[in-house]
This record gives sequence, C-alpha cells and structure tokens, in this order.
Amino acid sequence: MKSTLRHIIILAIIGTAMFSCHLFPETVTRPIPDIESGPISLDFDYSNSITKSGWIRFMNLSEGIIDYEWNFGFQENGEPVKSYTGAPKVRFPSNGSYNVMLVGISYEGDTLAVTKAVIVSNY
Repeated sequence: MKSTLRHIIILAIIGTAMFSCHLFPETVTRPIPDIESGPISLDFDYSNSITKSGWIRFMNLSEGIIDYEWNFGFQENGEPVKSYTGAPKVRFPSNGSYNVMLVGISYEGDTLAVTKAVIVSNY
C-alpha cells in the first residue's frame, strides 16, 4: 500500500512539473524599438479629473526621451513638488494656474525643457 501511494505521489509530481512547463514556456523576447534612430521631442498635455478634486493627469507626448523631471509649480513642506515618471498624476492644492515644467534627457544626451500653464479647475 505504501509503495502504491508513493508511486502515485511521484507520478503527480512529475505530471505537475511537465504541465507547468506548458503553462510557463521559456521567456519570450520581443524586439526593443530602436529609439536611438527616431525623432527627439519634448511635449505634454493634461486633463482635469472629473471624479477626483484637484487631480490632474499628464499625458507625455515626447519622443526619444529616456529621463524625465516634472516640476508642478507648487510646494509641499517648503519643497517643490516633482515627479520622475513619464506620465504622472498629481493632486494640486487648489484651483488656479500653475507653471508646469518638464525637463527631459534624450538618448543623445541633450537636455530639453518645456513649460506650460496648467489650469486646475476641478475643486
């Protein structure tokens, strides 16, 4: 009886191992786009949230940029509010106009900057 149970357990382990190989095939590699031969531009747009007061969603319209720094034109605890992601969401302190600056570093190492007035109107 013990031998039969042991065989069943071993077969179950082998079956699970074989089945999991089909569930998780080898890593698939996809070609990485060659941004080093494309255009370089820095731009963004934004939209006021319709459901969350003070929240603004930024859409990154840049091309060929590898590093970002956003400065949102207001401070918290005496420090400028910043982000280093490609397309942040930020809660502004009140309605108004804020000068938002985006600085980007291109794949060629050039620094670009753009500043736009962002109107917060959803409080």
